[in-house]
Amino acid sequence: MHTAVRTLPGIVLAWSSVADGDMRIDALPAHARNRERFARSLGILPDTLVGADLVHGDTVRAVGKHEGGTVIAGTDALMTDEEDVFLSVTVADCIPVFLVHPERRALALVHAGWRGLALDIPGAAVAALGKMYGADARGLYALVGPSICAKHYAVGEEVALRFASFPGAITAHEDGKHANLRLIARALLLRAGVPEGNIETVAACTYEEPERFFSLRRDGVRPPPVIMAVLGKRDVGA
Repeated sequence: MHTAVRTLPGIVLAWSSVADGDMRIDALPAHARNRERFARSLGILPDTLVGADLVHGDTVRAVGKHEGGTVIAGTDALMTDEEDVFLSVTVADCIPVFLVHPERRALALVHAGWRGLALDIPGAAVAALGKMYGADARGLYALVGPSICAKHYAVGEEVALRFASFPGAITAHEDGKHANLRLIARALLLRAGVPEGNIETVAACTYEEPERFFSLRRDGVRPPPVIMAVLGKRDVGA
């Protein structure tokens, strides 16, 4: 990510891999242990981690230390400006979108599949950061994290029509139309006012790298095993 973010004191921006295990938020103790182990590998305490119970919507929730160790129901994006609060979302082809405002020290982490993108959840998160923390879009840096690439993301006509207005987002293949979720996420961030030079996209495709990523489209397992994305900042003054 951009130097302005990488050099922000205490910043933690990461995602797990297949080797770290399934990070699903459910009642299975093994999954809870995987999340705890991954958190500790990042040097953070599990009870400072805030999770999201994803619904493929456009709700953005502000959280703080008092939500540490909990899962926020009915939301696909979390934001904070507090230290030692680590936001997390889980993905298995959908996009984790990391948003950082170095000046305001405000952060947001977004889960974006095609439904969330259709509702413009990236734009909703940008707007929420501005309203809650005064974090203007021009000062934001965004990372569009690992996700399924267009080559492997065939969609039906309904989904294709939803994104037809985005140049290059829908392409024709032998098996039908495919959607480029990364391109759509980037376009929505630009529309929300994030400068083009402040947006980076991870090239890795979750479908093509089974040794690193779980993929619902590739594996066809429901509910799918997932990786976990994490964003937060440590209290470096502690």
